Amino acid sequence: GGPEGGVRGVGTSYYFGDGGINGTKITQVVRTEFESFYDSVMGFVSAVHWSEPWIIALLSFHFILLVAAVATRNRSEVQMGLFVFLLGCVYLAETLNGLGAKHWKSFSTQNYFDSKGLWMSCVFSLPLLLIAIVMLVQSLFNASNLLVKVKRQQLQSQVRQARREGGSGGGEAQDNKKEK
Repeated sequence: GGPEGGVRGVGTSYYFGDGGINGTKITQVVRTEFESFYDSVMGFVSAVHWSEPWIIALLSFHFILLVAAVATRNRSEVQMGLFVFLLGCVYLAETLNGLGAKHWKSFSTQNYFDSKGLWMSCVFSLPLLLIAIVMLVQSLFNASNLLVKVKRQQLQSQVRQARREGGSGGGEAQDNKKEK
């Protein structure tokens, strides 16, 4: 058995607590938590008026940034500038949330800008951070490709060097390789 109040396995089923009749299967807990999360997300999505012009503009802004991030994946200077811009926008989210809370009546039908910044985190900052992650993955992919390319060129250079040394002097190339 497991410690009192801990998690212990019984066959292929796992239980919280002592595993008795009142024990709750982990799969049931996960399913219940997922359903609760799903209900919360759907409530959030349904509470937003997605047809408001400023929300459409915000979503378009995110889409344009994603396209720019993918289109410039081989231009490291542009990527660095875009990455700094994205993180700067995330940094300014709290200030933008305060401005939105103060002036929401001039551009929106309802106040989305709560004091904790949940709206700005979910609808403004989260997409920007996801785009930044896409850029980071692209950069790692490019770096690994560059590493392979450089290593391949290094090996080809060593082969050419060995052929030149092998053709002119005999065993010196082999002796040099053993010393390295």
